[in-house]
Amino acid sequence: MPHLLLDIHTHSKEEPIQEGERRLISFALGRDSFVLNDKKRYSVGYHPWYLPHDDLESSLDKLIEYASQPPVVAIGECGLDKLCETPQEQQLYFFEQQLILATKLQKPLILHVVKSWEEVLKSIKKCKVSSPLIVHGFRGKPQLAQQLIDKGFYLSFGENFHPDSMLLTFESERLFLETDTSSLSIQEIYNNASKVLHISEEHLQESLARTASQVGLIL
Repeated sequence: MPHLLLDIHTHSKEEPIQEGERRLISFALGRDSFVLNDKKRYSVGYHPWYLPHDDLESSLDKLIEYASQPPVVAIGECGLDKLCETPQEQQLYFFEQQLILATKLQKPLILHVVKSWEEVLKSIKKCKVSSPLIVHGFRGKPQLAQQLIDKGFYLSFGENFHPDSMLLTFESERLFLETDTSSLSIQEIYNNASKVLHISEEHLQESLARTASQVGLIL
């Protein structure tokens, strides 16, 4: 199998330096300015930290316009965050609109969740989400990881994580890896993960490639 390093969530706009590296570049509407490149793959959404305060209809139209473009293969990162200053009501509105859009377009969701799991699960049920759900930057304990896996979530791990959570996620074939804003390369993230999992990097690459195919992500 060819050398393949999937980075499911990065904010880096630099060109990949690793051979076989495939990135899902995250753009936050309302913060990032960008032009889509047909040769790259993106997730686009409204991050709870950077939500618009007015002209909501126009803001959602902008999201729909970007999300419908072929290089955009996922929605997000989006979610709920109780530690940021954005009003919870505003966060909830934009989150649910993005859940609905992702289900309509049948594109995976990249989720940002901070101390809000009860609300997130309630919204997912309310909006009847059928798209794959990927929690980025997961650092939770194994108990939470297992609960989310049992509900059908995928978990993405970066520089910092609970080893036991990564292990059970891998065994459930629900694992992704990411750099996010880390100074580590995706190669280093894979190296760390393969050591924790006690498997070869080739085995890890093959597993994550299968998982990406399972959720319909071709990077």
